[in-house]
Amino acid sequence: MTEKALFQKAKKTSHGVVKVHSRPKCDFCSREAVVDGKTHFGPWANMCLDHFLSFGVGLGLGKGQYLMIEE
Repeated sequence: MTEKALFQKAKKTSHGVVKVHSRPKCDFCSREAVVDGKTHFGPWANMCLDHFLSFGVGLGLGKGQYLMIEE
């Protein structure tokens, strides 16, 4: 899945997109996070695309939000 495809999926989900001034770093690596979401482990984390695909539970209310940069 690409970041563009993830954004399109997030737009279709209730509460799946949140606007931010800047994106934080991924809690698992040093790359830019694209999702703030719940993990399979339980806690929430800021995740890059790769780590979201590996550990994220999804997008939407109670799952996670795509971090869209506000322009």
